[in-house]
Amino acid sequence: MVSFHTHAVPPTVVPRSKETLIGVETRDGSPSQISIEFAITRADPGVQPENITWTYRSDEETMAQEMEIADTFNQYEFSDDLMTLTLFNLSFFDAGFFTLRAANEAGMHSATLELVIHGECLTAMSACTNPLSYSTLP
Repeated sequence: MVSFHTHAVPPTVVPRSKETLIGVETRDGSPSQISIEFAITRADPGVQPENITWTYRSDEETMAQEMEIADTFNQYEFSDDLMTLTLFNLSFFDAGFFTLRAANEAGMHSATLELVIHGECLTAMSACTNPLSYSTLP
């Protein structure tokens, strides 16, 4: 009799894009938005939604000060599979590091993207009018 052993495989979280120019808020004040996307590969068993978390931190030095997305942003939306976070009405203050963590019985993995907002804002609390980009951390 042949016996098969199956081994659980931890998830691997990967950004869907290495660096992407996202867009420009129009000068007439139309709102801007950005979608930050990850994918989970090689997970066996698959990753359940309750084992997927997103966090945000404003700069590289504040690793211990990661915050939940709901505690930081007022206007956002997750895709049904939780792999995409869309932020609405972007401002200069939305720049920072976004991390997706995924876990299954075999382990945990995470990936981080940095959202960079280039250019000047019209006022301290206004949305920026210049291009936005995000890139993976090395």
